[in-house]
Amino acid sequence: MEYNQYITSDGQVYNFDNQSDKFLVSITGNGLPPVQHFTQNTPYLHGSMYLGYKLQPRVVRVVHQAIAGERSDFWDLRSTLLNTIRFNRGAGILRKILDDGSKRDLNVYINSGLTLDEAEIINKSCWHIRDVIEFIAYDPLFFDPVNNALTFTPLDSTDLTFPITFPITFGKSNLTKSVELVYNGTWLSYPKITILGPIDSPSISNDTINESISLNYNVSAGEEVYIDLSHGVKSVINNSGTNLIGTVSADSDLGTFRIECEPEVPSGVNVISVNGGGVSSATRIKLEYYTKYIGI
Repeated sequence: MEYNQYITSDGQVYNFDNQSDKFLVSITGNGLPPVQHFTQNTPYLHGSMYLGYKLQPRVVRVVHQAIAGERSDFWDLRSTLLNTIRFNRGAGILRKILDDGSKRDLNVYINSGLTLDEAEIINKSCWHIRDVIEFIAYDPLFFDPVNNALTFTPLDSTDLTFPITFPITFGKSNLTKSVELVYNGTWLSYPKITILGPIDSPSISNDTINESISLNYNVSAGEEVYIDLSHGVKSVINNSGTNLIGTVSADSDLGTFRIECEPEVPSGVNVISVNGGGVSSATRIKLEYYTKYIGI
């Protein structure tokens, strides 16, 4: 069965529907979000020239009903609702759990509702709550809360050329690999990248969209470099807290590097490649991302 939940920033969960005493009467705003279109007018042009669009904040309205067995339970329900979904808890998550068990999350703030109005003459036999709760999602994109990870490691063995002269000495080698990442989302995703040394001048690219990030920097053994490409972040630091954004090559696509969906990439196939020298068996390059959806 499908379920809808609200999850607070500190992990408290309120179930809007359990098919026994809590019911989600209706929910609106889960499809396409509002959009602003950009156009340009030029002399002698009939109509306008279309330039692009920008998604706007999404408003989700939940009509919720809860039934209490006793009048005292009625007040407990009210208290639970008001304590869980209140402004000073900050942001929360609206979660839709689909019939197959998959989840779609939306970061939201409560916008209005939960006034929990009562009639002037209280009907003592009326032990239920029914109210409209309005949430606003300034980031209007849904996402699967499962954190996907793609990890690149050096080859397990070193290629040998015969005849061989003994004794054999194995030195550091290069890390050069490509993987087809099939992305099933309906909106692009900005990943986070972790590089574990040793590796010299590491780079990672999305060959399908011809974008890459390269560092003019040698990551030492045991050192980790974190590249956060989240919208509004775009940072490069190591595990000592050193800002390494100055080591990003001038031709890198730090601001736009992403995992794309179709039709931008056919069938959602993103070819991800990594490269670097001076690696050892401990070297790792890990790309982590969430699958994003424009609606559910």
